[in-house]
Amino acid sequence: MKIYRSRYILFRISGNVYDNEILFHIKALLLPHEIKIMLKKLPFIIIKIDHKSWEAFKRLYGPKINITSKKFTITSIITSGTMKKIKKELREKIKA
Repeated sequence: MKIYRSRYILFRISGNVYDNEILFHIKALLLPHEIKIMLKKLPFIIIKIDHKSWEAFKRLYGPKINITSKKFTITSIITSGTMKKIKKELREKIKA
């Protein structure tokens, strides 16, 4: 039995941004929750966060994440409990 569950968030990045800036802005928004980059295939990135942290964040800010800067925009597309569903969504977005 798992002690905790994970959530995976698919983000779309538009504009010119460096890898460390992406992580910095996402971590700044999701603090104090620990996140991990699972897949990076620009302009898409998949982040892993634990379920309890995601639920706490969602109660405060809502289910969609949107980070806007002068140089770039980071927007969440979908959140799921399985990597399989996220990768399926990613394949559909890449085809389009």
